[in-house]
Amino acid sequence: MDLEEKKPLKERMAPLTMIWISIIFSVVIGAAAVLFLVTQGDIKPALTGEEADIMVISLAAMAIVMIAVGHKIGPMFILPGYIRDRSLPRSPDETGGDFWVKSEEDRALTIFPKYFQVCIIRWAFFEGVGMLGLVCALLTEEGYLPHAGAFLAVSVALLAISRPSLEELYTLAGRTGGLGRG
Repeated sequence: MDLEEKKPLKERMAPLTMIWISIIFSVVIGAAAVLFLVTQGDIKPALTGEEADIMVISLAAMAIVMIAVGHKIGPMFILPGYIRDRSLPRSPDETGGDFWVKSEEDRALTIFPKYFQVCIIRWAFFEGVGMLGLVCALLTEEGYLPHAGAFLAVSVALLAISRPSLEELYTLAGRTGGLGRG
């Protein structure tokens, strides 16, 4: 067992938490920069009137899909199969129950690399919602800034509630179905 594998989970969570914080700040800083540029009048709107309305509705539809995949569909249907290593038993009754003989921490250590990846994928979807808001702000006139702000607020809120946690990791390590299922 190499030194990296011996690190306690709490230490391994630190880089993941730093990435999470960085993603939140990227949305906030991007929003501040775009707000400054738009309010200074340095950017002229590319779309006005009906074209802008259609674009905002299209962006909202894309955001809904991104939220659904990142918050519900992905965690409930796609990601559990990804997190669960096919070589590991699904329950203590299956053959090869060594995985279940391990301590909860050892099981969590086993799935941690995939949990790390899953978190980043989810956050990318949520950050994407904020980026759609920035596109909305850059391409439309100032009257659409509240719409862009809504995209950004939803993005930051989703990121805030999806903070990486040891509790979630331990839950995943102890479940047969993985993320989002009991």
